[in-house]
Amino acid sequence: MLENPKHEKFAQALASGLSASDAYISAGYKANRGNAARMNANEYIVRRVKELQNAVIKQTADIISFNAADMFSQLIGDIEDAKRAGDHRAAIDGRKFLLKCFGYEDSPTLTHEHVRGQKLIEGKDLGRAQITEQKAAKESALSAVLRAQKNRRQYLDN
Repeated sequence: MLENPKHEKFAQALASGLSASDAYISAGYKANRGNAARMNANEYIVRRVKELQNAVIKQTADIISFNAADMFSQLIGDIEDAKRAGDHRAAIDGRKFLLKCFGYEDSPTLTHEHVRGQKLIEGKDLGRAQITEQKAAKESALSAVLRAQKNRRQYLDN
C-alpha cells in the first residue's frame, strides 16, 4: 500500500482498467492529462499497479484451479469399484475417459512408451502418436486443466 492515499487510489483505479486521466480524477485530483501521465509513469505507481494486478491474477487462478491428481485418484477409485462390482462397461468407459483426458483419444495406437509412462525421446518415430517436447512445451498447464474439466463435464453429462 502506498503512503499517499491519493496515489493508492490512483494505482487501484489503474489496476482496475481505468485510463490514467480517469484514474487521476477518480483519485480526487482535478483533471490534468499531463499530471496524470506523469504520475502514471512514476516507478512506485507502476510497481504498485503490477502488485495489484498480480494479486488479482493469483486470486483468479486459485478460484479456477483444482487438484487434478486428487480428482484422477478418485476417478481411478471409482473405476476400480465398478470393476469389483462387475460393472465392466462402466470400468471400460472410465478407462477410456482417463485416456481421453490425457490426450490419447486422437491417437490410433498406444505404444509401450505410453502404456508404461516412459519418457518419450524427441523425434522418436511413434507413427501418428508422435510426441515431441516442443509440442508439450507449447501446451500450457491451464489449457490442459481446462480440457480435462471440459472432458469430465461431457463424460458426466453422458
